[in-house]
Amino acid sequence: AKDPKFAEGVMYMASLNREQPSAWVMLGIAAVNNEDLNLGKAAYQRAIDLGSPQRKLIQIHINAIDAHS
Repeated sequence: AKDPKFAEGVMYMASLNREQPSAWVMLGIAAVNNEDLNLGKAAYQRAIDLGSPQRKLIQIHINAIDAHS
């Protein structure tokens, strides 16, 4: 997430793959990296809703965001 083109690449990937959980996970990472916790949480939740196989790990990130609030 430290690559200067990371956010641009994530937005491009998300626009092409709106129904892929991985795109939403990457959007969540980019949002949290930019300190937008609300967007990060929403993106992570969308990934779960789309059936991400990483549900347990993503839920840990959501819980951390909730604990931060």
